[in-house]
Amino acid sequence: MKHLFVLLHLVILSFGTVHSQTLELDINNLNSAESCAEQEQNVLLVASLILSTPYPELDRGLSGFVLKWMECTDRYTFEIGETEMKAIGDETGLLGVVLAAYAADAIENEEVDRLSAVTRFLEYAENEAMEVPQHSGIKKMLRDKRKGKLADRI
Repeated sequence: MKHLFVLLHLVILSFGTVHSQTLELDINNLNSAESCAEQEQNVLLVASLILSTPYPELDRGLSGFVLKWMECTDRYTFEIGETEMKAIGDETGLLGVVLAAYAADAIENEEVDRLSAVTRFLEYAENEAMEVPQHSGIKKMLRDKRKGKLADRI
């Protein structure tokens, strides 16, 4: 799992500045707790954009901005679990959706709540309009969510 984050981080840093429609975000400016605090509203905006964009159309650079913010913020501590990693499987682009769910949930609720963040990710994944491949890991989590057993799984 650490290798995936390192690889994702290297790819993200190669993007530098992210452009999405009229939103311009400087990843390289996220280098201190203060700069991260100043960017919280932009992170929330980016997370909302990710969570409302169909998976095949996602701008991977936006996920990089969220990841970089998660690394530098001192307000929250994020821990993506093995369950989430198994759920995304080979669809590594879904990691950005998981990160967006965690970041949005933390900022909106002023705390990190893993169950709430994972539920937000699963709502994205089960929405047919988002075109998320439904492989076994996601199917298992969705089944547990419907049965009210998601908290036991994560």
